[in-house]
Amino acid sequence: YWPQMNVEEFNGSNVFMFKGAKIGYLGTKHMYSNFELTFDVVYNQNKDLVDENGEVILPKTWAMGVSFGGDAVEYQGQDYTKATDLIVFSGNRAYSHNTEEEFSGTPVEHLYADGECDRPYNLRISVIDGVITVGVRWLHETEYEDYLTYTLKDVSPGYVHIWSPSGFSSSFAIDNIKLTNKDQ
Repeated sequence: YWPQMNVEEFNGSNVFMFKGAKIGYLGTKHMYSNFELTFDVVYNQNKDLVDENGEVILPKTWAMGVSFGGDAVEYQGQDYTKATDLIVFSGNRAYSHNTEEEFSGTPVEHLYADGECDRPYNLRISVIDGVITVGVRWLHETEYEDYLTYTLKDVSPGYVHIWSPSGFSSSFAIDNIKLTNKDQ
């Protein structure tokens, strides 16, 4: 398979599709220190895709992440390591890459669980004066359930990125991306 990131049609909508991406991102043009980011995850490949001989042609999704407070990504091989933080969504948990704050269980466990992982959901990540809050809701619901809240001492202004983290294959699609500047 050839890892790729494209805008393509999925269920009647143009989405940003990561297919077998081992590192890739979608990032902001401007820097933010206080913001709210929301986006729909309309597809998450939870099983290996295999050919008629049982050979894996596209591995299942390992993870996706959102980083903030980082530099612009300007060269090949640059990743999220210089960011203030990276929130990783993997398996049945979400965690802060830099602080190791973690939440596993409801509602995160349902995002990747068999039978549930095909349901589209919306993520909300809010960074306000160093307080980071992550919420989730199924697309048909109106209220978010906050499931990860932690505080960072220093949130530098920087760029916001949605990542397919390095070293692992990820296949997922996002839509309806909205970033709201919350700086006063």
